[in-house]
Order: sequence, then C-alpha cells, then structure tokens
Amino acid sequence: MLEIIRGAWLEEARDIAEEICLEQGWVTADDIRERHPVPIGIHPNVMGAVFHTRRFQKQGWAQTTRPVGHARWFGVWILRDDEEE
Repeated sequence: MLEIIRGAWLEEARDIAEEICLEQGWVTADDIRERHPVPIGIHPNVMGAVFHTRRFQKQGWAQTTRPVGHARWFGVWILRDDEEE
C-alpha cells in the first residue's frame, strides 16, 4: 500500500515541480514541500526522486531555508529543453 501511495505522491510532486518551473523558471525541493508535503509514513528522502526523470535538469545549487535542513545544499532544477537532447 505504501508503494502505491508513494508512487501517486511522486507523480503529483513532479507535476507540481513542473508548474513551479513554469511560474518562476526553476524549482527546488523546498518549493515542492511548500505545496505538496511528504505524507506521513513516507521517508522524506523521496523528495530526491522527484527529479530523477528526464523532465528536469540540474541548473545549480542552493541552500535549504528549512531549519531542519541545517542550510544543506541541494539542487536547483529547470525543465529540460527537449531540443538539447
């Protein structure tokens, strides 16, 4: 059951990440978390899996603004330009 919930959450998170990219030009895990929190029972590291798809490409790095993240660095992502493939 958790795998089904995780898979559904992951697809929704990817769609939200794409929406955010279209709005502001880029997206981070913090942006997604604000709109689509990780469900209870699902490990928070699932956030990294959001970007493990050809829809996104890493553009750079930023520091998390979440206190629990202790200012760690994470990826800033943009939508992949299909013409570059």
